[in-house]
Amino acid sequence: METMELENIYQPLYDTIYLPSALSEDRASGFILPLGQSTPVKYGFHVKTENDTNCYLSAMLDSPKTFLVDGIECYFVDDEGVISAKSKWYAESTIALFVGHKLKWQSSIAKCAALASIVNMDKEVLLSKGDFDELRAESKFKRPIEIRIMEMFKVEVTFSDWCMNRWENRTSPSKLCVYLNGFLQLPAQ
Repeated sequence: METMELENIYQPLYDTIYLPSALSEDRASGFILPLGQSTPVKYGFHVKTENDTNCYLSAMLDSPKTFLVDGIECYFVDDEGVISAKSKWYAESTIALFVGHKLKWQSSIAKCAALASIVNMDKEVLLSKGDFDELRAESKFKRPIEIRIMEMFKVEVTFSDWCMNRWENRTSPSKLCVYLNGFLQLPAQ
């Protein structure tokens, strides 16, 4: 049997999880609503565009792609912009990666905070290097996690009681941007 040669392209999969003003439960899922789907947002509804996601199918990759996830990064956004990784929202929320309905990885969001939440647009450093290194310890996986062609996957965010008690506050997050970093694998041309 001939094996197909694959070309590895470093390209994150990304998705924006919009968080309504009144969260009905303590969980939200990402990579579920693909490009062109409508999602509830704080002030109504929003149709997902290329700025929100690069997923074309709900909870799976389109053929002939596979993906090797080697890390996760994410950041919260509120009405003012990116929320600093110093915020308790990061420490009080967890993120999990499920592939084929199996839990493959789980961590506090504080440990996979994206650079956008650490350095703001004015190039002001929001965390010390020591704090940054400590937080980023879990954003890179020891071994890549494979998502196969047409295999179901999602991320699930869980919010603590602290978060749920403050949800309707105007400084609560309106969205969470999630990046699955890794290699998109395509058949070699």
